Amino acid sequence: MVISSILYICHRVVHGGSYSRPVLIDQDAYNHIAALSALAPLLNASALDVICACLESMPHAKSIAFFNTVFHNSIPKHISAYAIDQSIATERGLCKYGFHGLSYAYILRSISTHLSRPASFLNVIALLRLWHLRLRDPRRAPARHLDEAHPTQRPPRRNTRGGRGSCACISLFHYTKELREAVVERVQCLGYAGIDKGRNERVGRGREEGESVVDIGVQGSGKRVLVCWTHEQLEMARTCALDEEFRK
Repeated sequence: MVISSILYICHRVVHGGSYSRPVLIDQDAYNHIAALSALAPLLNASALDVICACLESMPHAKSIAFFNTVFHNSIPKHISAYAIDQSIATERGLCKYGFHGLSYAYILRSISTHLSRPASFLNVIALLRLWHLRLRDPRRAPARHLDEAHPTQRPPRRNTRGGRGSCACISLFHYTKELREAVVERVQCLGYAGIDKGRNERVGRGREEGESVVDIGVQGSGKRVLVCWTHEQLEMARTCALDEEFRK
């Protein structure tokens, strides 16, 4: 590929602070991301290194920052606030921002498409397990291990962008079949009937190209149990292509 043909560069940035949408990177945006490095020192700083390299080597291209905190921007303040002195919290930007938003945005859109229902009609519990985490066999681990599969997901995060419609789903992605069974068994108190073991066993086998959602729940139970694959790069590319602001 000829470098001069690259028109847009999408940067995944973990922490966007007060930003409520992706932004074209200029000096102000760069400074804002740099100031947030205290809240995400390992990730924002490394993202800035990549951004600098792209700005220097491809100044003709538009560099756009996509933030994992944006999806959760609608969390009410009384929920996002920590139980600490709010003057200190405001001064230092300390609150619950929510993370992995690009994955959640992709999941919500994929489920909406799969069920042919608008996102505002869905009530989704999405459980994320990072690839680098080592989880014990859920059949032997104490209950707390399942709760701690992702520290930011206690209790499981409900779709803060969707509505309270009658279509309730639990979305399990990056989970092993044993962990999916254990999790769904423990949410049966919420009205989930369970997992179809045959479908659960076949997850990932012969997956069709472009398929991102698989229903593994017991059919006819009302509430759905879905396995969703995520694609943060595709989510960024899609937003970049559809946002007229970036095409000006």
